[in-house]
Amino acid sequence: MKSLFAMTILASVLFSQAVQASSVSSLIERVKKMDSKEGRVTDKKGNDMGTCRVNVDSNESVVSVSLDGTDFYSDPSAFIYFSDVKLGGENTLIVSTNSDRPGGDACGDAGGAVGYKKSVVVYDNAIEIREKVRCTFSFFKKYESVAKCSFK
Repeated sequence: MKSLFAMTILASVLFSQAVQASSVSSLIERVKKMDSKEGRVTDKKGNDMGTCRVNVDSNESVVSVSLDGTDFYSDPSAFIYFSDVKLGGENTLIVSTNSDRPGGDACGDAGGAVGYKKSVVVYDNAIEIREKVRCTFSFFKKYESVAKCSFK
């Protein structure tokens, strides 16, 4: 009885991992197909931030996505490492939970980033690069950056 229960749990875990892997792969393929598409980019409040062009570069272990030509301070970008990416929802790839940067982290030189998450959200006619973090030295203020490039 115990072995049947253990085998059932093992089978369901393996099945869910296989489904997640296929979903991640299909989302990555959808991202690759968006290469060179052009559109309009909006921020998290829906403000128009100019034009955008999706630039996708890939090899056997990583896909880099950037939204070029925007009016943001720097063009939003994300790296999708096949070994680290996780499914964050039906159309969401969680690409990083590590806020480390040269000289500090996502909260600056002092550090203190908590709950960092960078994700790529894939829609039928849009792609979104989203970054969220809370900063200890800003009294856990939540910072969120969203860049959504929508196509016609």
